[in-house]
Amino acid sequence: PALVPAPEVARDPAALLAEIRRQGVTRLVLTPSVAAVMLAADPAPETSWPLRVLHLSGEALSRSLVQQLYSRLAPDALLLNLYGSSEVTADVTATRLSRGDDGPVPIGRPLPGARLAVLDPAGRPVPVGAVGELHVRGTVLALGYHGDPDRTAHAFQPADDGPRHATGDLVELDGQGRLIHRGRRDGQIKIRGVRIEPGEIESRLRDHPEVQDAVAAAIDCGSTDLPDRRLIAHVTTGGGPAGDPDLAVARWRTVYDGEYAGIARDGTDPLADYRIWRNSHDGSPIPADQMAEWVETTVARIRALGPRRVL
Repeated sequence: PALVPAPEVARDPAALLAEIRRQGVTRLVLTPSVAAVMLAADPAPETSWPLRVLHLSGEALSRSLVQQLYSRLAPDALLLNLYGSSEVTADVTATRLSRGDDGPVPIGRPLPGARLAVLDPAGRPVPVGAVGELHVRGTVLALGYHGDPDRTAHAFQPADDGPRHATGDLVELDGQGRLIHRGRRDGQIKIRGVRIEPGEIESRLRDHPEVQDAVAAAIDCGSTDLPDRRLIAHVTTGGGPAGDPDLAVARWRTVYDGEYAGIARDGTDPLADYRIWRNSHDGSPIPADQMAEWVETTVARIRALGPRRVL
């Protein structure tokens, strides 16, 4: 039987884990980011999870997270890493991860019904150890994008043995016949397993009458043990109300007050309160003395340019 948790349980990592233990769930499919959050929220980390098989898919998987998950699983439990995309009916590769492995986590070998090729930009197979784009063929491949024949024609290329989809994912074939994910050939990003096209976001932002240009990207705000990837956008304004300097200052003040709301309420000088500043590599707070030195140096450089005021 399958367990369908209540919405409020599914949204609460600690409650979901408690329900998994209470019901004795033996098989679970998660994205790595959700698994990391469940590890951090586990109210009983000394107690093993009841899972016999844990599937991870949807985004890149780190070796550190694999080791942490195995510390919560029974000795004979299976930890699987799978790879797929929206253009296939299911996953196309899989691999069983061992406790003692090290190095990059592979996405595995082809599953039944999937025929894969790793090709260079000219469409030629790359040798073992080289990086190329992953192409998918076979019965796992979808028919196309519903109601979008132009996009279908572009993404599903005809071939002698059936249509072929260029995934945009760069992979390396190692000496054991396994595929290792090496990034993207385009700007596509993933956050918590959700595929995002920054170009589409940038296009919508540019539709705003006050926006002249825009760039969207993902930044890593968490740590290796607890990833926290967020979507951000930078915009440049031109013309209209956005050209009013007083209005621009007021908007920056709104952003500042919103970031520091509830933080600098203990009598601390808000200009010397750096508690929201964190190291982008490991998520740890940046020491106050380092932040103070950075602020002083930055303000000095700005004042040397002779501005009318510094916000």
